Amino acid sequence: TYLFPLLRIQSELWKQLEADPNPTSLYKWIKENLDPAHHTDPSFTSALVTILVKYINQEFSVNGVNAAATDKTIQEKEKALLEKFKPVLQAFLNAHIDLQVVAIYALQVYCYSLDFPKGLLLRWFIYFYDLEIVEEEAFLQWKEHLSDAYPGKGRALFQVNQWLTWLAEASSEEDEDDA
Repeated sequence: TYLFPLLRIQSELWKQLEADPNPTSLYKWIKENLDPAHHTDPSFTSALVTILVKYINQEFSVNGVNAAATDKTIQEKEKALLEKFKPVLQAFLNAHIDLQVVAIYALQVYCYSLDFPKGLLLRWFIYFYDLEIVEEEAFLQWKEHLSDAYPGKGRALFQVNQWLTWLAEASSEEDEDDA
């Protein structure tokens, strides 16, 4: 079943997550049900990130509006829930900068599908960075990468540009300190 379509993978992952929202169970299900060749496939990365972000976002939404946009307590809970799934994401993204860039694009496309709610993309960029799910190099590659395959890049950059500038400056300061 190597040619398992992206939508089917996404649908199956979503069903599994809704049936048992436990990170260990999700990881075990992936290992038992998806061919290992999928684990480094960009389509799988995109599907996994999308369903996790969607699931976590919906956990803190009321009438389709995510309360974390204005409530720091909710933001902490949102980040804590993502942190529970961090080992699952790291298992498939760790040391794969190219897949981390795909994960960022999945965030972008998810936010695009919601018409870029204020602060959502930036919040998730910060979560992914702070929790060491995505490395700074991947964020900086995403910023420079041009692709029509993923809608919403212009609006995404507008929302996170200031943070990316900070990241680039922090990165270059670290490089100077290492020298």
